[in-house]
Amino acid sequence: MRTFSWSVSAVLSLALAACGANSINTSGTTSGGGGSGTTSGGGAGSGTTTGAPLDYPQPDAGQVSGIAIGNIFPNITLSGGALANFATAETPDCPPSDHCTTSSPTFVPQIDFQQLYLQGKAPPTGNSFRYAFVDISGAWCPHCQQEAQDLPSEYVKQWLAEGGVVFSILVQNATNSAPATTYTLFSWVKQYQTNYPISIDMQENMAYDTGIKAWPGNVIVRLNDMVVIQSVLGAGDSFYELFSTALTKCQGDPSIPNDCWAGATCQSGICVNN
Repeated sequence: MRTFSWSVSAVLSLALAACGANSINTSGTTSGGGGSGTTSGGGAGSGTTTGAPLDYPQPDAGQVSGIAIGNIFPNITLSGGALANFATAETPDCPPSDHCTTSSPTFVPQIDFQQLYLQGKAPPTGNSFRYAFVDISGAWCPHCQQEAQDLPSEYVKQWLAEGGVVFSILVQNATNSAPATTYTLFSWVKQYQTNYPISIDMQENMAYDTGIKAWPGNVIVRLNDMVVIQSVLGAGDSFYELFSTALTKCQGDPSIPNDCWAGATCQSGICVNN
């Protein structure tokens, strides 16, 4: 199991405060089947999802679609643009000396969580990743900016090697006056040199469909069934260490095909390379 030495400042050691007041553990909305539907999650307004593909996990009886612990993460469509290269954590598409454009090889006009779910499938369908760290941020939010600055790229690479992916979503622009745009996306990636997939949410489906109105919202999702195993407002080294623990520990359950990364086995609750 890897040992991490986090460089987050002492004021962040417990958690980053959230920009705004809200609870991420909203109840969500019961759903099922593969048709389109509207979810609200407890927030103002409502957004309409595109409907989950047939192979996207659906809530069981008594379970709901939402971002509270134990929920099925909703298959929300994010429109406006994404830099979505799940399989690598290398140089970002927008280095400081370059100009970001929509012609980037990893730029796609929209993305949904079916794409993240596919990463949990065994190759060649996916990459057999085990967990996803989903960050939901507003570009104007000081705590979101601090998180982007303090999340070291070398740890993202280690998480990727251990079966985890990081996926960030910018829901608001830098002035808190409108949804994030492609300009927000490219400016953010250039400034913080992010080396993980990142998307914007121009239709604000993330806020409408989950009810979250404060940032950063951080969620850990188990990819084989898209169940939320942790969700908090704010972040910090304790949350990052929790994600690392989820990646290095295992259940030893043969029914979970991606419980350890490829080439590793579960020994006494720890994934060990063979």
